[in-house]
Amino acid sequence: MRMKRENETCIQHIKVSLPFHPKKAADPNQAGKCRRMIELLQKTNVNWKIHRTQNLIVLETTDLDFNRLTEFLSKNGIGETDYDLSVEYERKWGLL
Repeated sequence: MRMKRENETCIQHIKVSLPFHPKKAADPNQAGKCRRMIELLQKTNVNWKIHRTQNLIVLETTDLDFNRLTEFLSKNGIGETDYDLSVEYERKWGLL
């Protein structure tokens, strides 16, 4: 589902998960790819909360439109299979 760009009635809680396997961390290709994606994401927004789970690096923010984010990543050669994106919406005011 895509939210209209001009619609500012919702807060978007964006979570981007990047695969990161500790056993493969020594692989320069995987480490470099994760580092490049994190650097690109930080160019879109400085307010990322970053944490690591067992097999993922997770970046979260509410300060960005996910439509613009996916366009930016695509323009920079990052495919949809390189990350997992989830978005939750919270109403700023009123009832649904």
